[in-house]
Amino acid sequence: MKKITLLISTFIISLQLIAQINKGSYLIEVGTNPGGNPTFIGTTGFSFSSKENFTKNFSDGVTHSYLARNYFSYSIAPRIGYVAFKNFVFGTDFQYHKHIYKLKKYDHNTDRFRSALYGVFIRQYFGKRKLLPLIEAGLGFGLSKSNDDAISPGGGLYQDIERRNLFYLSGAAGVSYSVNSKFRINLLAKGQKTIERPINTENFHYANSKIIDLDATMVLSFSYFLNKRQREDIKKTGQN
Repeated sequence: MKKITLLISTFIISLQLIAQINKGSYLIEVGTNPGGNPTFIGTTGFSFSSKENFTKNFSDGVTHSYLARNYFSYSIAPRIGYVAFKNFVFGTDFQYHKHIYKLKKYDHNTDRFRSALYGVFIRQYFGKRKLLPLIEAGLGFGLSKSNDDAISPGGGLYQDIERRNLFYLSGAAGVSYSVNSKFRINLLAKGQKTIERPINTENFHYANSKIIDLDATMVLSFSYFLNKRQREDIKKTGQN
């Protein structure tokens, strides 16, 4: 019991230690979505799943597989920022995302989607303790392209191709814990609005539609702060 009490007391005391984010530092960050949605800006990760549906014919009692498919997606999303003022970060976002959907029992019927997003964000931490609340906002632009295998009424194969301009707005709130003076772990509740508009579209019947997506998720991210002294040491090492 004494060990548990000591452990809890040590943790509480650690939260009171001063750990502010100093002006002039650079931020390098990568985040992931525990819920598995890789389309949010600032999240890196991948997912794979395989699904199969069956139907049972009640006339003869035979069960048939009528739809089997594989899903695979990944995203790469590094973030770089600069601490312009104490506890205030201005940064840039980049994300490349690709998704592949394939029917397992066919040589065709493969759908592919990829997108690239570029944007900026601002983040404000509050306080000087190891555990800090924070808020964040961002916006940006991008492009997407989808290629879907299809069969024409005459039986021929062709591809539905759609290209879209993307615009997104995002906002988040959460907490950040300082592991040490350079490394922080962040947990944020994040919302994102994405607007998609078609451009240069071929053979796609949704070509004239505008799509608005509203999504929310939890994001777990890891931040590394490169301070002024470290930058000078790296510069000297390069000169030598």
